[in-house]
Amino acid sequence: MPEVYKHSRYLVELVKQHLPLESPICGAEVGVWKAETSRWLLSQCGNLSLTLIDQWSPEPFKIDRNKFSAMAKQNNRPDVWAAWEREARANVAEFGERVRIVKQDFRAAAEAIEPASLDFVFLDAAHSYQDTMQQMLAYTLRVRPGGLVCVHDYGYPQPGYQVVSEAVDDFLRYFEMVPQVDPESWVAWWIAPQWRIAWTRGAERD
Repeated sequence: MPEVYKHSRYLVELVKQHLPLESPICGAEVGVWKAETSRWLLSQCGNLSLTLIDQWSPEPFKIDRNKFSAMAKQNNRPDVWAAWEREARANVAEFGERVRIVKQDFRAAAEAIEPASLDFVFLDAAHSYQDTMQQMLAYTLRVRPGGLVCVHDYGYPQPGYQVVSEAVDDFLRYFEMVPQVDPESWVAWWIAPQWRIAWTRGAERD
């Protein structure tokens, strides 16, 4: 039975509190590992369709900036990454057409998603400052105004992960925003504003 993590439960709470339960919800999870969080979201939110984005490749974790990640311990084990992918696909197989799996670099995958087409996104791919920032830059415009942007491992108490918090804070500071943070699950989140207006205002201050 797939494990149900604290952040998985918290995400379901956020979705149910902030998104309409009476109409279809479209979300994306970026960096799904074994899709245990994906499975929990889909099982608890019957109106949810979810895009799962992951490379299932050790290559990003061979880069120096990502070597602090626990995933980097499997850099020389392609068999492990292949097993994770098989487990991920098995974990969500029962949800059929409610699931779309994209095996691709998160930057390229974002290009195929229409702006303002998502109700929420959960960002949990590579955790370096650069990768966290690039995930936010790539996916926030894909979330409709009033939707949810969520980032995992904000405040995670392991060496190296402080850069996640730094990236989130720097990103939101540009828009004069601060994240809501659940310290138990290390999920930071905020309501997506009118991004084009927010970006314009930020640019005017520069």
